[in-house]
Amino acid sequence: MSIETVLAAGRAFAENARGFPDTCTIQRRTGEPVTNPLTGEVTQGMTPIYAGACRFQQAAAPWAGPGEVGEAAIGKSSVEVQLPVVGSEGITKDDVCTCVTAVNDADLVGKSFSVQGAHHATHKTTRRLPLLEILS
Repeated sequence: MSIETVLAAGRAFAENARGFPDTCTIQRRTGEPVTNPLTGEVTQGMTPIYAGACRFQQAAAPWAGPGEVGEAAIGKSSVEVQLPVVGSEGITKDDVCTCVTAVNDADLVGKSFSVQGAHHATHKTTRRLPLLEILS
């Protein structure tokens, strides 16, 4: 049995409903943010990169914990999103991952995270991307 056969079987197994029970979208910011002069609302153009099955896991990362922006204290949480390798190519730092459905954690739905890095490997069954959540 070749490594390609084993890898294909592992990826197919990971993609079943138990492997990736949730769904998410990953988008890339495009252009500069635009501020409505009447309402002050800021909008950002977004281009879809990925939409489909995923799994979220809490993760440890050096950037997690307390932080500051200007004089405001914030919290930073580290999360990992796991995606099928095939179909999730091209995701990069600062893309935005939003949970669409979460089978076992309704609190995840609608949360958005910033991609903090990439994950590339020859023989992996899932793509694991580190995410940052800003806690207010």
